[in-house]
Amino acid sequence: MNRQQPDKLAWRFIFWELDMTIPAVTDLSRLALYMRPSCPFCVRVTDYCREAGLLLETRNIAQGEHLEALMVGGGKRQVPCLRIQDD
Repeated sequence: MNRQQPDKLAWRFIFWELDMTIPAVTDLSRLALYMRPSCPFCVRVTDYCREAGLLLETRNIAQGEHLEALMVGGGKRQVPCLRIQDD
């Protein structure tokens, strides 16, 4: 089965239909990408960010303190996870 992902316009329509707003972050220093270098999905995300010129802080969950922060903040050890840091 070949499922296509909705494009950006479709996502905007879905948010509009559900009367939701798309969260916007203008300060990229508030973003942290939790990842593992051996995870193929994480590699795809980091490659895309590099190609798009997005400089995000990456946090390798193989290091204990980053895994603990991910678990406390989200409850799962699933990566990639883009976290918006509080002010």
